[in-house]
Amino acid sequence: MALPLFKINELKIPNLNEVFNLSDNSLWQHLILARRFCLGNRIKLTNGINTAGVFEISLIDKKSKKISFKLIKPLDIQKHTPEKIIIQALIKNPADILAIDLLTQAGADKIIPWKAEKSIAKWKDSHYKKYLNQIISSSEQSRRLVFPRLEKAVKIKEIISFLKKQDKSVKIFILHNFDSFMPPQSNDTKRFEIKTEKDYKIKNASKIIFIVGPEGGLSPNELLLFEKSGGRIISLGENVFRSSFAGAAALLKFSNFF
Repeated sequence: MALPLFKINELKIPNLNEVFNLSDNSLWQHLILARRFCLGNRIKLTNGINTAGVFEISLIDKKSKKISFKLIKPLDIQKHTPEKIIIQALIKNPADILAIDLLTQAGADKIIPWKAEKSIAKWKDSHYKKYLNQIISSSEQSRRLVFPRLEKAVKIKEIISFLKKQDKSVKIFILHNFDSFMPPQSNDTKRFEIKTEKDYKIKNASKIIFIVGPEGGLSPNELLLFEKSGGRIISLGENVFRSSFAGAAALLKFSNFF
């Protein structure tokens, strides 16, 4: 069974078998009171960015709520290639939290919320903290050493500017249902005929960007703008996925090609 994982913001890897102390009330509550970990139990600690290791609990001080850990093994953190970016339209609660949870578990490296024309939900400053907390929880649950990076919500103009700055090694895919509106081009159906890695043309891609619309789908104007910015419209199949699941479904489908 995989060792449990916990996030420590200021984690520093000590020398092998060296002991360091933590006085973190939230970690104490979760690790000792809720999970009932004991002396000698091993866990993984990470800062969610670039530092992680396997540690053993060497001391539990109930009076000061201090926990001491001994480093057993530092863990190698490798950069993901290609980088997987999800541009996720704002959707209503609790579907938005579900989307963040599934994207984290499915392997997204960066999540960019955006206000689509058909988005009913509105962005509030509190959303960022709520989404970030969900990313931490989902990353710990799925044992991710590197957590997804979260951006604040943007508008379509900012997305178009971001897409146009990408070089040819970046592949941009627009998730769109086959039966919905299609921009007026002669080879509409061919854009959906994707069965192999060669069809996706993602070999040696530095980044893969998926654009996910809201519950009501992308508007004709949005589709045209995204295509003009280098995006390619694809469908994940005959079934229509909810906005909360579409991004994760795309990541899982493409995972066979990475």
